[in-house]
Amino acid sequence: PLDQGDYGLHLVYGPNEAGKSSALRALTQFLYGIPNQCKDNFIHANANLRIGGELLDGKNQPLVCVRRKGRTKTLRAADDTSEADMRRLAEMLAGVDEHAFVQRFGISYANLVAGGEAIALGKGDLSEVLFAAASGNARIKLLQQALDAEAGELFKPAGQKPTINKALSELKEAKSAIRERQLTTTEWKRNEADLTEARERLAEVKRQLDETQSELAKLRRIQEALPLAARRAGCLAELREVADAPRLPDDFTDRRLDAVSKLNADETTRRELQATLDRLEHELAAVSAPDELLRLADRLDQLVSDRATNSKAYVDDRPKLLRDLERLEQEANEIARDLGHDPDSADLDSWRLSKTERARIDELKVVENGLRAQADAARRSETSLQRKLKDVESRLTELPEQLDGTRLRQALAAARKFGDLDGQLAQKQGELVNNQAAAEKELKRLGLWNGTLDELESLAAPSLETVARFEEQFDRAIRNMEKLREELAELETRQTKLRQEIEQLQQHQAVPTETDLETARQTRETLWQLIRRAWLAGEAIDAEQHNLLQSSGGTDLAAGYESSVAKADEVADRLRREARQVERLAQLLTDEQQGALQADAGRQRLAESDAELARVKSEWETMWGALGIKPQSPREMRTWLARHESLLLKAAALRGLEHDAAQLREKIEVQRHALATVLSELAAASGSELTYNASQPMSLEQLINHGDIVLRSLDDGAQERRQLERDQKRLCNELETASDEAALARQQMDDWRQQWQVAIVPLRLPREATPAQASAVLESLDDLANKRREAGSLRDRIRDIESDAARFLNAVRDVAAEVDVAEAEAISSVEDALATVRQLSERLGAARETQSRLVALREQQ
Repeated sequence: PLDQGDYGLHLVYGPNEAGKSSALRALTQFLYGIPNQCKDNFIHANANLRIGGELLDGKNQPLVCVRRKGRTKTLRAADDTSEADMRRLAEMLAGVDEHAFVQRFGISYANLVAGGEAIALGKGDLSEVLFAAASGNARIKLLQQALDAEAGELFKPAGQKPTINKALSELKEAKSAIRERQLTTTEWKRNEADLTEARERLAEVKRQLDETQSELAKLRRIQEALPLAARRAGCLAELREVADAPRLPDDFTDRRLDAVSKLNADETTRRELQATLDRLEHELAAVSAPDELLRLADRLDQLVSDRATNSKAYVDDRPKLLRDLERLEQEANEIARDLGHDPDSADLDSWRLSKTERARIDELKVVENGLRAQADAARRSETSLQRKLKDVESRLTELPEQLDGTRLRQALAAARKFGDLDGQLAQKQGELVNNQAAAEKELKRLGLWNGTLDELESLAAPSLETVARFEEQFDRAIRNMEKLREELAELETRQTKLRQEIEQLQQHQAVPTETDLETARQTRETLWQLIRRAWLAGEAIDAEQHNLLQSSGGTDLAAGYESSVAKADEVADRLRREARQVERLAQLLTDEQQGALQADAGRQRLAESDAELARVKSEWETMWGALGIKPQSPREMRTWLARHESLLLKAAALRGLEHDAAQLREKIEVQRHALATVLSELAAASGSELTYNASQPMSLEQLINHGDIVLRSLDDGAQERRQLERDQKRLCNELETASDEAALARQQMDDWRQQWQVAIVPLRLPREATPAQASAVLESLDDLANKRREAGSLRDRIRDIESDAARFLNAVRDVAAEVDVAEAEAISSVEDALATVRQLSERLGAARETQSRLVALREQQ
């Protein structure tokens, strides 16, 4: 049991074929179910496969259950009969599925090797689990996906919608807009002056518009008032014409119309009421009430009620009852004749059984059924047991001699102790072939190097730390160059802007500088010295001095000196007038000179950085060149090293697989030899019963299967012999018991016949009468009694109906005599009475309607 430690790591270690993989497979299938294609059915059949276990949850509450092979309801309780609670197992597993279990908890050797390869490549669930355990984050995969998604939302190299891409685009557009909207000082001042002038013009236009709109509104109000003024004048003229007329209330017209309408309606109502009164007086004179019928109204209402009852009973029910009475009397007479008696005989009434006699007969009928069934069953059982015993004895004599299968069972157990060796060997060979093919493919995809796996193992590749160091040097050099290029580009852009601004300042007229003033003064001083030398010493002007004189704009010394003086004064005056522009130009020129120096220094640093990158690249290529590899970038070579390390792991795994396959082949040969020896001996001892041809070699699996067949045959023979011997003994005992039961049943049946003959004497049946005949006589007697009882009830009902009809006839005659004596004498039957009541009821209804009409007419009058 895995119950040592505190829920820690359990390392199951042992020699090959010790059952480690089987135990892990049993644990996995116990938790998640036995698959349909199961290779563990070499001892027990699929239907008998069971895996039992006991689990403890976090509260030390046990769950004991058994897993069987099947499709549904495979988790059973400890008794293997009832279904276990799947919810408790699901709670203990806490959502860990089978894939996660075999990758994280139940790790086999193959999964461990695959996990090591995945760790080397930085991939796979196992590497994520180890990284999560080291970092304390159990959801590293989700965290990695979330970070990748978040990074993708922030920036994509070729994207436009992510936040950073969008912000960079907006920044670029903003810079472009700023460049497009930037103006020179002169243009800005000119635009500002134009804006001020436009605002002043706009204010003046708005003022004029307000005055015009105010005047327009005034004229419109006058225009709208003109029709109202004309109408007012007309109304005043009409008012003057009726100034002396009396004033009436405001509602006078409505009141007059209401009074006239009411007067007309009252006159119409008076005429209608007078006509109604005349009509009612005429109708009263024509109506007379039948007082005689109204006086007998209560008695007539009672007769009407009795008429419905007597009509149904005498007219409808009585004929039916007479027919039913006649039918019952005929059926009773037929039953009496069937029993052999005269229907009119007085002896028929005395032929009745007491309750005790009837109960005794019923009891004996029930007993007879049970006794007869027992006798039949005992007889059938005795016959069947005799036949079965004879069959068992015959089969025992036909069984062959029993052979001992102990050595075969031991040999099979020894072979199975190692599991499916053929399957394991095939699996190892398959893994070896697949891994070799995969390693060869991966070796071909490795690139940059050609050779075998053995040569690859001896290759002295650089370490990841060395690659990381070179990658850092490359990145640092590249970042430095990019930074220098950006700075140089910014300096060149700045120089371009400075030159453009200088050109804009000097576009209309060159802005003087201190240098220009110094040059003008120096020219003036030089010409003055020439004049002094020519005047005082009489020196002539040479070619250089003549060129200077011409550049000053004069033809002789006096004119040239005068021009130079004027030019120097003009430069000085402009320096004072245009001081701001002069200062700006001087600053721009200074900035341009400094920018040129900085650009030269930046180009020098860029060249040095380029040389450093070339040096690092040369060292990088030299290091890999010793291995015969032309390297790519450090980042790409790190991936190459990871794939190289993966190939090294696969090469080691291949050597392990080859060693395992060799051991498996040795074990298979040992077990084959042991099984073949035992099977040959059994085949020789059994003759033709157990066939085995040693000249045809079999695999270990075929030998095990053949051994199972032979062992099952031996076990089946021994089991059949033991079972037949047990059956023979059991059948002998059962046959003796069945014979005793049959004799007892026959004796009980004879006793019952004597009791039955005494019990049926009151039925006047012969002694050999059967229970069925007695039951028929009893049923006929019961039916006869029931029909005679029903006939008596019908006679009583008919007498009651005829008595009620006679009373009803007398009552009708009495009422009819008070209304009309001749009519009363004509009533001779119940039918006449019913017709008379119907006529009187109709006349009474007409009289009541007349009475109601008289009352209504008097009320209307």
